[in-house]
Amino acid sequence: MTLHPFQFLRCSALMACLPLTAAPISPNDPSISGSLDIWLSDAANQFDGSTWLDASGNNNHATAVGFRSGSASNYPDATYSAGTASTQYSVQGVAFSGATDDLMRAGSTYNSLTDVTIFLVYATDTVTSGTRPVGIGSQAAKGAATASIFNMDTDGSLRYDNGNNAGSGANPTNTLLVRAMRLDSGAVTDWIDTGSGLAVNIASTSTPTGGSIPNPLSSDADAFYLGDVRSGSTRVGGPDPDGATNTANLFIAQAVVYRSALSDQEVNDVSEWLRANPAAIPEPSTLILLGMAGLVGMLTLRRRR
Repeated sequence: MTLHPFQFLRCSALMACLPLTAAPISPNDPSISGSLDIWLSDAANQFDGSTWLDASGNNNHATAVGFRSGSASNYPDATYSAGTASTQYSVQGVAFSGATDDLMRAGSTYNSLTDVTIFLVYATDTVTSGTRPVGIGSQAAKGAATASIFNMDTDGSLRYDNGNNAGSGANPTNTLLVRAMRLDSGAVTDWIDTGSGLAVNIASTSTPTGGSIPNPLSSDADAFYLGDVRSGSTRVGGPDPDGATNTANLFIAQAVVYRSALSDQEVNDVSEWLRANPAAIPEPSTLILLGMAGLVGMLTLRRRR
């Protein structure tokens, strides 16, 4: 049995060794699961080419969105094989091509919410202001300008009001990253972990670059989107109104959404778990149950002898 760095062994007299978690907590840990809305992970088993099953228990599955023109969309591929896009882990996820117009949608309306937390495990080969891998609300899906939404941008900013943003920071290319972003009653914070630990990338409460930070989200925040979240005003894909073109190749291993503002400590704890489990592994409780089942089997076999 291979243990990740945040696990340790407790061995009984019967030599049954069970892994237990330490400080990091999984996205569905009971302490925070009350507001868990979406958990997209384990693409190797949960993604069929057009639908990514939700592991939160809320049935907020992500489904592919077609072109606004009505033609068939090019759906993402479950296995990312671009070589250098994942330099720290070998994991499976959902790939969104820069050459096609891929967009997925999950969850129900988020309008009127003032508190949201989103985690993303992803890689990209291009950093531009028009490349937004995930977000609540999408100009690409609406086909028009959007207001009071909440998008993550690969240029290290958070976008919220038709292109207006808060902050900027480093977002390395061709590296698997853990990002977390939080909307907390009119304040936004963004974290990034490139392998050396989670660090605050953006902390902005009153000095956004243009516009107003959503408080609350508007009716444009109709769903959670992945892929080409920001693009043209007439269809799902295409050039941005500001002149940028979304040609980035994106790879998403996990995406997690909470309908609440998690604390700084909770953000750090979940991010540590995601860093250690980039594609998700069985929960410790599941492993414990498997270990107990094996122990019962051993005892039963011994009695039969």
